[in-house]
Amino acid sequence: MRRVLRLALAHVVLLSVAAGQEAAVPVRLVPREGDAWQADLGTWTAEALVVHSARGLRTVAPKDLRAVVFLPPPGARAPDPAGLEVAPLCAWRLEERLERVLARLAAEARRPIEVDAEVAPRRVALALDAATWRTALAAVAGRVDAEVEEGPTGPRLAPDAAAAPFRVVVARPPAPAAAPDAPAAPPEQAPDVDLIAPALAWLARAQRSDGAWSGALPAGAFDRGTTALALRAFLSVGHSHRFGDHKQAVRRSLELLRARPVASADGPATNVERLLVATALCEAYAVTRDYLLKAPATAELAEALAARGPGGGWGLRPHAAEDTFSTWLGIQALLAAQAAGLALPPASLEAARDRLRAATGEDGRAGLRRPGRGLALTLADPAAAPAAPLFTACAVAGRRRAGEPRADCAPALEHLLASPPRPETWDPATWHAAALALAPDGDARGKAWLARLRGAALALRHAEDDELAGSWAPAGLWGDLGGRVATTAATVLALEVEARARRVAQQAGEPEEPPAPRLGGR
Repeated sequence: MRRVLRLALAHVVLLSVAAGQEAAVPVRLVPREGDAWQADLGTWTAEALVVHSARGLRTVAPKDLRAVVFLPPPGARAPDPAGLEVAPLCAWRLEERLERVLARLAAEARRPIEVDAEVAPRRVALALDAATWRTALAAVAGRVDAEVEEGPTGPRLAPDAAAAPFRVVVARPPAPAAAPDAPAAPPEQAPDVDLIAPALAWLARAQRSDGAWSGALPAGAFDRGTTALALRAFLSVGHSHRFGDHKQAVRRSLELLRARPVASADGPATNVERLLVATALCEAYAVTRDYLLKAPATAELAEALAARGPGGGWGLRPHAAEDTFSTWLGIQALLAAQAAGLALPPASLEAARDRLRAATGEDGRAGLRRPGRGLALTLADPAAAPAAPLFTACAVAGRRRAGEPRADCAPALEHLLASPPRPETWDPATWHAAALALAPDGDARGKAWLARLRGAALALRHAEDDELAGSWAPAGLWGDLGGRVATTAATVLALEVEARARRVAQQAGEPEEPPAPRLGGR
């Protein structure tokens, strides 16, 4: 029926307005200071916006604006409550100035489209067959070097929403949940199989002779980050270079991370890699108190702290716009340093927590940088990325680990509980953060969610008895960056949170809040 509706509504949109016949473009201007106000936009250049308001003709400098919101024309119908799925399929032929294109898209969408004032105005030309207005908006964003994010009131264009080549997945309808009476992986039927030991054995076999683990990016661009993740997996279950069955693997990785410099600032995920290395070295020092680890841990921590943004959070690159995912990694580094007894700047943990709170809306959903419905960060085709609530999971995990009460995080926790792990949405980066957010409560719903995590991991683990036995295929953001190694290591971190929660429940008649996770589970 929906397909019939789409085809019935399909039409051709032509945007070729002759000079002198241009219609008014209603906008709301959001200044950096003061209240927003509405006007009709005339022209928009890099130097000035010419608008007509109740006060007459005015010229506004883009540097004085935070955003320009393109509004549906007065009297336009409200958006269809069914949302994007019933948007008409159109053949879009667009060749006009950016402000005219966005005005037409806002009219077709019947909702406002916000644009950061830093987006460069220019002429836009594109041709799309059988596409919705949102597809056209995404194509327009590509022409002006911007990304489409999902804000609390609708879509918005932001320059470099994530450092290239990352892409943000937004506004994807969630996959339907399994029926309660027939779950995809019934927790009570999940076999009590040891998933962690075989995974660590595979990681030890996959380690290179120089102590590193190979990532998925060319020229070893994320090998240090992949190595740090693998090291954290061993540390999370009590293995170190002094104790456990994998002392040699841990020792070789520590020697490599101590000896090699931090990643280049030109890398695609410089801060991600730097924060992972700082966390791993701080955790190793906290666990072993090996004095040879204190200096490199302190140095990596200093580099990580120096890369913070002005708001106390982290971006994907040093001093880049702060984002939820990187700031969550930063909080893990701060907590590891705190456990190791290393000095931290005053209120650094609180500042990072406040940054995550600012990215979370009243409904509990967090976006990449501000409240919204962002789902994932990917290097791959966004259409192929798992529809997992990465930003919401990272934001609430960071807030809780930094001491925020459960009651203040309740809306976000409800979103996580409503999105249990499933094989088709497997993303270890998301589920590790979500497990850390949910495990401290020890209630029935949280335990059922953790059991679903274990069931999904069991269903996806490499089942053949070959060289890949015990590992997991690349999935989610860690799969994009670090391949099978990073995916397996992050899955171990998530499973250790689940296993710890089960141990606590078995040791107590009425489960209380479990102790702080082992360092590698941060």
